[in-house]
Amino acid sequence: MLKFLSKILSFVLLAALLVSPVAAAVPERVLPPTDAPVISAEEQNWLDAAAKADSFTVQLIEPSLATYEGGNAIFAAVPRDEAGKLLVNSPEAVVYLQHLNANMDSFIAKVESLLGRDLEVLYRYDYVLNGFSARMSLEEASLLRKQPGVREVFVDEVY
Repeated sequence: MLKFLSKILSFVLLAALLVSPVAAAVPERVLPPTDAPVISAEEQNWLDAAAKADSFTVQLIEPSLATYEGGNAIFAAVPRDEAGKLLVNSPEAVVYLQHLNANMDSFIAKVESLLGRDLEVLYRYDYVLNGFSARMSLEEASLLRKQPGVREVFVDEVY
């Protein structure tokens, strides 16, 4: 009987040694949920600058004429002269610019439908930057930043 009790006592002590570190562990601190949205410093800087603006430049994802390097079966790369300058009047450049402008027209129409109003486009960019500048509110610019096909929305600043 003594042997049986010593085995049970040994088992209980072993179990206590195994369980005690787990039981003694400090529970993780859980922070209470907040209603305030968490935004990055970069987003906050954009919001601060955008709050004063009345126009924004929307850069689209597709490469501009200057940054397009070819590489697809539809559009050839734009040729360059001996000095490395783009031949902007070449047939390849003309076709690619027509493509960019058709896609930009389509995107602007989609944005107008999304916003429920005509967009006042101030400038269109296709040589160095693929995008456009337009008058819009901060809320509209924020909405455009989330749209597929948009690389970034920049605040237009007057210098």
